[in-house]
Amino acid sequence: SHEVKSATFVPPKSSASFKLGSTAAPHGTVTWRLISDYGMSLEPHSGSF
Repeated sequence: SHEVKSATFVPPKSSASFKLGSTAAPHGTVTWRLISDYGMSLEPHSGSF
């Protein structure tokens, strides 16, 4: 398990990428949360790679 402890603003219809470093597995699942305009953490989303 590897955690990226950062947050960034990504405008609608845009993308962002995050470096996981050399210790990251070649496949797995990524889980993330969106933060609302009011600073609330929303439901988690996930995807496989």
